[in-house]
Amino acid sequence: MSSRAVYVDLADGYDTSSFIMVLRRFTSIRGYPKKIRSDLGSQLVSASKELKEVIKSWHWDTIKMFGNGNGMEWEFTKAADAPWENGCSEALIKSVKKSLSLAIGQSIMTFSELQTVLFEVANILNERPIGTSTSDPNEGTYLCPNSRTLR
Repeated sequence: MSSRAVYVDLADGYDTSSFIMVLRRFTSIRGYPKKIRSDLGSQLVSASKELKEVIKSWHWDTIKMFGNGNGMEWEFTKAADAPWENGCSEALIKSVKKSLSLAIGQSIMTFSELQTVLFEVANILNERPIGTSTSDPNEGTYLCPNSRTLR
């Protein structure tokens, strides 16, 4: 069963090593997932020429090897060519953006403050119901991504 849990973190750069540091933080907290499904950053590529060059410089084989060496399967989609392939993720990204907009508005934050707000937004989104935990409708409990991912 997929939890559709949200993890949002802040990287201090747009390079491979910065991305791997974020991935290391994730796996330190949640453990290694069996599968990660992501796009190749096409939303960044379409944002500007400069970002296109940055994405090209990422060492995708290194990123994929980090996962494979730890028992993860990494599947890349082509979201720009087929956005429906990553529809669930795109919907969650939209929820993150809306929540961030409501939480911070036009505030200018430090790296640490923004990272904290990102973690709080992810926690709130991970409390959304994804199923029931019992067959008794009167019990009122539900399953959420946090109930599957918190240790």
